[in-house]
Amino acid sequence: MPANFRLRHTATITAAIAGALVAGSSVSMASTPKADDVLFQHEVGQMLANMDIRIGNIALAEIEHVAAREAEALDRDGLLAQGTLTRTRPTLSKIAVIGLKDGRLAINRNAWEAAAKADEPEQAQGAAQQIQLGGAGGGAIQIRGRVQIAGMDVNDPLTRLWNELRTQAGAGSSGTSISGDRRTLTFDGPALSGRLITTSQTFNLLLIEDSGIGRTLQISEASPNRLRINVLAANGDLLTLNQRAEGELHLMMIEGTNVRQARGESFIELYLTDPKWFDEKVLPTFAGLGITMPHGPLSEPMR
Repeated sequence: MPANFRLRHTATITAAIAGALVAGSSVSMASTPKADDVLFQHEVGQMLANMDIRIGNIALAEIEHVAAREAEALDRDGLLAQGTLTRTRPTLSKIAVIGLKDGRLAINRNAWEAAAKADEPEQAQGAAQQIQLGGAGGGAIQIRGRVQIAGMDVNDPLTRLWNELRTQAGAGSSGTSISGDRRTLTFDGPALSGRLITTSQTFNLLLIEDSGIGRTLQISEASPNRLRINVLAANGDLLTLNQRAEGELHLMMIEGTNVRQARGESFIELYLTDPKWFDEKVLPTFAGLGITMPHGPLSEPMR
């Protein structure tokens, strides 16, 4: 129970007792220090007994009210609050696909092709893009259709999905920068900004909610087997998953004053530390944010 509620409730009871003593008690406040302590305690006890049901009802009602307000605040300001970031979930869940490779978590790049094939090619290829050529000073051009630069298809499945994400975010400006096998995709909007940097071995996604809930989401695969997911809400709620190169995982989740952590040498071991918590809280939170995670071995889809 929050400390401020305890203080408020204590003050309410104290005021009620004082009012009852002044209004109806045969023991006055002035005479109390010199009166028979036993008599005073007995009369106060009787008054408290008479007030017990009423105070209990008030306390229960206020506890329920405080709990409802706190739950509403979590829904409004927390990790899964409805906002621009959660509106991009249909497409983000096709980009941020985490699979298992040799027992370790890894970005599933094959999922991009499968997801993009479901789109209409004409619609996917018809979107105009701004391509940055030759570095910062190389100028930019607007292109349509399938174009290759330095052997890289700038309208490949990931780029098409990124353009869908940009549209769902309501972003205006966007850009693409290519250098070798390093590609940077960006968009900037009034409510959500995004940046995606990929190479053949790395993946770095950053989404920043500029208004409303104010969440920041980052998924980084710096090298094979090294993966980090961080989601932070403006109210301090946090979900972070870190997989070290040797495969050890550390998960932390903060909601309000509730902090939980888990560690494991693999995703399966991490999940098995508390399958109920993972199935009912952790994995649904990832899914609600648009991050597709593997199912736990005891999850309903695996049964």
